[in-house]
Amino acid sequence: MITISTSPRNVSEVKYVLDIIFTERFKLDYRIDWIPGATELTITLPNSSTIKFNHDFFDRVEENNYISPKNLPQAITYATHFLFPEDTLPIIYGTTLVSVEEKSVKFGFDIVATIFFMLTRWEEVLSNTFDKHTRARAEDSVSRRFNFLHRPIVDEYIEVLKSAIQFLCPTLSLPNSIFSALITHDVDELRRWRKPLRYLKDCFDDIRGIKTWDDVQATIARYITAPKDPYDTFDYIMNLSEQNGLASHFFFMSGGSSDLDNRYSITDSETTTLIGRIRTRNHVIGFHPSYNAYIDSDQFTSELELLRSVTPHPILSGRQHYLRFKVPDTWQIWENEGLEWDSTLLYADTLGFRAGTCHPFSVFNCNTRTHLTLKEIPLTVMESIACDDMRLSADQCEAQINSAIDVVKKYNGTFVLLWHNSYFQLRNTRKYMRVYENTVRRLGQLCSQS
Repeated sequence: MITISTSPRNVSEVKYVLDIIFTERFKLDYRIDWIPGATELTITLPNSSTIKFNHDFFDRVEENNYISPKNLPQAITYATHFLFPEDTLPIIYGTTLVSVEEKSVKFGFDIVATIFFMLTRWEEVLSNTFDKHTRARAEDSVSRRFNFLHRPIVDEYIEVLKSAIQFLCPTLSLPNSIFSALITHDVDELRRWRKPLRYLKDCFDDIRGIKTWDDVQATIARYITAPKDPYDTFDYIMNLSEQNGLASHFFFMSGGSSDLDNRYSITDSETTTLIGRIRTRNHVIGFHPSYNAYIDSDQFTSELELLRSVTPHPILSGRQHYLRFKVPDTWQIWENEGLEWDSTLLYADTLGFRAGTCHPFSVFNCNTRTHLTLKEIPLTVMESIACDDMRLSADQCEAQINSAIDVVKKYNGTFVLLWHNSYFQLRNTRKYMRVYENTVRRLGQLCSQS
């Protein structure tokens, strides 16, 4: 049994982080001794060795009074040590001190405050600047301002603790996590050619630049005789996933109150037939709440109930439309509906680890001070960011995605890819389809090797 001793202040917050580390990640039983006046967090291992961390943050802030601008990190320093998984470790709270002895290791940084800060996203509660869709901006985050958004520092900190445990108590068995991948698709639209003018415009755009009359005739004939809608890529997506031993997750919309919603009806026979075909092939149906549902629990509930009414299979997961998310309100809405996991957390304007991790984690409502059962599986790559917003070529886009895969693989996390069924039309060339195909193949290979 591992014993942890620390001061009895902000107990809910401290226990949340310890549950994340020891229960969810290490799969170890532990006991907490709450000791008034304790100035450190001390972990005592089965062989009586000890690991000590700075525990200044939650020991000094008043109960549930940490969500304040004065508690945001004002500067970042970097530490180096052989116990670290990278050359340097960003120190958000505490000092760079590392002291190693035969039966003890002492760290000057505050692991609990750092992990809590990153996972709960409480800094976003303080934000008063947003993008045009009322989303938190990467540029306002501590991780972007201090240049560690590209690093899953929560996973790095947990690896530091793991290394210290193995150094002091090598007989204590810690499980190795396994790399996994989720291939997800937000179904914003079923058809591109909902109106004849759109169909004619696409036909005209395809003809433009063709140099011979025979090619013009062939293109017109293709539109007339075999007019497959370019958003109808579901079989292509499922075929590729199946060929690589993966399942695709399709997140469907079922309502909405804005101009960015209601592009199809969830109850139309076309939609229900598609959902049935997806399920028959053992892929997954999930929920894609509409534009305003991220803060409207009644709208969220009515849309979820409607989606559930068209499929006998349980709806347990999904992602917010336009990545709209409010901490911690949106998590609480998902929790109240009994959903198992959300995968929205990614800044909409750049790639990176918004919550500082590439692992699934149960979430914390910092308003109610409650550890929820809902899990967040952070989104790793959305194709429109990698290929459009970052203005990359196809080769650069693939390199960017592969770099993110490498990081997630190093920490044996879960790589989550979002590729809309409608995006292939926006990048209607083989070179961008190749990026998707190569990515899925690589993810399939890595999963089969794990």
